[in-house]
Amino acid sequence: MITSTRTALCAAACVLAVLAGCRATKPSHYYVLDATAARQTTEATPRGVGLGPVRVAPYLDRPQIVTRPSANALAINEFHRWAEPVKDGVPRAIAANLVALSPGTRVVLYPWRTGDDVPIKVRVDVSRLDGVLDGEARLEADWAVDCGKDRHVFGHTNGPLVQSVDGPDYEALARAESRLLGALSERIDKDIHACAAR
Repeated sequence: MITSTRTALCAAACVLAVLAGCRATKPSHYYVLDATAARQTTEATPRGVGLGPVRVAPYLDRPQIVTRPSANALAINEFHRWAEPVKDGVPRAIAANLVALSPGTRVVLYPWRTGDDVPIKVRVDVSRLDGVLDGEARLEADWAVDCGKDRHVFGHTNGPLVQSVDGPDYEALARAESRLLGALSERIDKDIHACAAR
């Protein structure tokens, strides 16, 4: 009888410990990258742009938001996460920026279908997209614009693009990284125009 009472008490204690643990779990917070670019040209010539593949560095390919507290250290926060895979959010934001920058442009995300009219194709490799809360966010990338008929323009950021993180929280970091993608999109848009004009 004493043994079964002890067993019951142990079981009850375990249940209470599990319930206490559930109450102590922090809620997760989710963020998205957004388009930030504004119209840069009055040109409204319709054009089809195929965007992709857009690759991101493997260390970014995770649901958790990555920060860089020092040059050789990364911090991964379990409770502050992207609402979509970074490999999807980055091309979505770049595509929205390109449409905003040059009205009349239709952007099709890779992989495009056989019938899609994409005479201009843009590949992007993002090798860095991270930052420090209440500090700076940085982006490094290379891209290539293919306009067909052996017309190409290649670009790179020449070191990181930098944006201030205007607050100590992850939402501020997501805003800063969105602005970085807007700045990257402006460079890509200029190269699209330069390639198409050749």
